[in-house]
Amino acid sequence: MRAGIAPWFTDLVRYIGAMATLRLFAGLRDLAGSSRLEVEGATVGEVVDRAAERFGPKFVEIVERSRIWLNGDEARPTDPVGPGDEVAVIPPVSGGAGSFAPVERGVGVESVAALVAAGALVVANLSQSPAVWAATLVGVAGAWAADVAVSSSRWGRDLPATPMILAAPVAVILAHLLGPIGFGLAVAAAVILVLSWGVLSDSARLLPALAAGVTLGVMVGAATASLVLARTAFVPGGRAVGVFLAVTILAGVAGAITDRLGHLTFSEPFTVTALVAVSASVAAAAAWDLDVVTFLVLGLILAIALVAGRGFGSMVRSGTVSLTPEVGGAFVGLDGALLAAAVYFPLLRFLV
Repeated sequence: MRAGIAPWFTDLVRYIGAMATLRLFAGLRDLAGSSRLEVEGATVGEVVDRAAERFGPKFVEIVERSRIWLNGDEARPTDPVGPGDEVAVIPPVSGGAGSFAPVERGVGVESVAALVAAGALVVANLSQSPAVWAATLVGVAGAWAADVAVSSSRWGRDLPATPMILAAPVAVILAHLLGPIGFGLAVAAAVILVLSWGVLSDSARLLPALAAGVTLGVMVGAATASLVLARTAFVPGGRAVGVFLAVTILAGVAGAITDRLGHLTFSEPFTVTALVAVSASVAAAAAWDLDVVTFLVLGLILAIALVAGRGFGSMVRSGTVSLTPEVGGAFVGLDGALLAAAVYFPLLRFLV
């Protein structure tokens, strides 16, 4: 008898006097005068409707073009809510229609930004100056970290941007002073930076933000230290970095072009990305008189990292595990490259 009563009794308790936290962003926050409100309602739709009744037509207009999330997951109007639940209303970055309509991505912005960053790295590598190379790495990695934090904030996730950005220069210093040992210390330093920042910031102290911040900080620190060491710790030096740049740039461009052309009958973006990554690694190794078999293995692992990094970046930026996120950022094209960079030095050290 108890098992049969419990479900409807629980629903009844949740319905009576249910009060959820409503989080508002951008224009909605300005209209409401607060980013957090306690709003009564038994479902997501009721909570949003109550807020719309309170704040008027302009509020309703923006809500109709926004996306709604419940406890970090995309929500439906009928999803039940109760005390402790959090409903986030995120206005569109561009375009969109309907309360739960997807936000359109900017056409080509992420590709252009990624190409500019890649071009800067190529020039820095050709300069033969360790200082220029290190400074460019810090700039690109820091810009990527800031972009991820901004993108995720649009979807109700407050990531600690400052410690993630600081992980890049700290990693460069440790790698320069301590060599390969500095790689492990750079990873540890990134973890310490983010955890320490959680003591200073209430939003960064929340477990989801803290976990994501630590992971991203480790990516930034490991990627920066990895590419510094890849240039200095091996005899091929700049050629090893050249292979990495050739793989990530050519694979990224090929994947972006395939994505822009739509769903072709013979391929899709991530298959193309992986195939071009392997081919570019082998071709670059042959051109620069490096061991082809070694760099074939490197190319295979980098191909996996490029695709996995894009999926992880999608999850952090938009809250959806997808290889083609609806909401990206200016540097979304670097998501896969950062993960590939993070594993590049350990791979070189193991294989070369």
